Amino acid sequence: MNHFNNLKIFNSPEDLAENHYFPKILKRSLEFDLAVHKNLFEDKPHVTDEVDQKWLTFLNRGVYHRAFTRATSLARAENTWYTLKEISTRIFASEKTVRNIFAECRDLKMVDCKHDANRLVLQSSERGFRMWKRYTKAMISTITGEFDDYFRDMQEYNRLKNMVDPTRVDTEKKADPTS
Repeated sequence: MNHFNNLKIFNSPEDLAENHYFPKILKRSLEFDLAVHKNLFEDKPHVTDEVDQKWLTFLNRGVYHRAFTRATSLARAENTWYTLKEISTRIFASEKTVRNIFAECRDLKMVDCKHDANRLVLQSSERGFRMWKRYTKAMISTITGEFDDYFRDMQEYNRLKNMVDPTRVDTEKKADPTS
């Protein structure tokens, strides 16, 4: 069998990016999302006890719950505190939605809060942040190794998309407007 018959010739970096790398990236992105889903819902390496399981059940209740805890965890990672309005802006949720999620997270001890002047500010609780760290470590060890080609292909796609195609470069010099 002649394998050369299966070779595709790409006419430009753009052609290579769109017709070789993008289809691979698209397929791998779907596989990646499914692997993350499996890690979250089947394997659950970040859940260590009943409290973690209760939190996870809560986080899976709504569209903004997970994003809320990501924002509060980011505040802790940055060693800062966010207002409810800042979280609302970050996660594209109404302030009412954020207040409701905050109240439940506070009751579950998922967030720390304090008053800064006349503003309520919050960040993830230490326990909540430890859970996020476990989740991140699990993702690094189980998911990223399996998908290293996906990340490389995305980098190559971007590199090719940013290349100047020599066949499209205007070879005629533009007249200097001052001459």
